[in-house]
Amino acid sequence: MLRPEIDQKEKDVTAMVEELKIESAAAGEQEKTTAIDEAAARKVKANVMSIQSECKGILDEALPAFNKAIAALDTLKASDISEVKMYQTPKDELIMVFSAVCLLMGVKQDWKSA
Repeated sequence: MLRPEIDQKEKDVTAMVEELKIESAAAGEQEKTTAIDEAAARKVKANVMSIQSECKGILDEALPAFNKAIAALDTLKASDISEVKMYQTPKDELIMVFSAVCLLMGVKQDWKSA
């Protein structure tokens, strides 16, 4: 009377065990792939951290000069710019500075455009 039910339960358990073996093998393969991906991600992270550290060092070195330049710009007056515009033949250093500004602003790099 209970034998057919027990036999069915045994078949179900056997099928479940087989399915678990297959899923376990697939999970093992996935774990290997994940471990490889994790190792690659750790290498990329180490590289990024190295670049970040290098950039921070460069930025820390450049920021004081940048802040000093910004402070110097705050001291400029309209009369200073008018005075520079009046030069017919400016010094080479002045031409170089204005050429750089023109380059940054995307305009022609000559004294008239500056």
